[in-house]
Amino acid sequence: MFAMISRSVRAMAGYCLNAVLLCLLAISSNVSAAEAAPGQVDTVSRVKAAFILNIAKFAKWPEAPSLDVEEDFTLCLYQQNSLGSAIELIEGRSVGALSLRSRVVDTLSYEDQCHLLFVAAADLPAFHEALPAVGSLQSLTIVDQTASDNGGPIPEGVVLALKRRGERIGFAINLDTASLAGIRFSSELLKLAEIEVREP
Repeated sequence: MFAMISRSVRAMAGYCLNAVLLCLLAISSNVSAAEAAPGQVDTVSRVKAAFILNIAKFAKWPEAPSLDVEEDFTLCLYQQNSLGSAIELIEGRSVGALSLRSRVVDTLSYEDQCHLLFVAAADLPAFHEALPAVGSLQSLTIVDQTASDNGGPIPEGVVLALKRRGERIGFAINLDTASLAGIRFSSELLKLAEIEVREP
């Protein structure tokens, strides 16, 4: 089964919008992040990488003069590459007119150079400790909360969280945090997400 999922993930990035969304649903229905055997961990990481890529494809950032000269879509991995070799699945893939490139960043001082910032659950304490000095982030920040079922609410300062619901991997979006960062999502993507709104 996992071999079939892996082949589906490899083909995912080249599909049209509707096909991509259907693939996301199919993957989330068949992968358990918590119950994967050691030999299947890489497959689960590939699924997470595919989610990150396709979420990026259907998000819109505030326009800026520098966008006209950018050549890369920068995916920043906060403090570590928790996706391992699975990052190679999406490296160089297209996000709009840009090519996705990943880099590990040790601090949030580089955040303004990141389109998307991915934070592993283990690095959330360090992320929250550094956040006040930076203020509101302009990148699309995603945290991995798939280690346990549900994972609780989306942490403060985070736009989107990967979630586990039993046997499925999905995602939740905090629209308030997204709005502060000036990030908008396609209506098709929002239909697949759990929506969280943080009350003032």
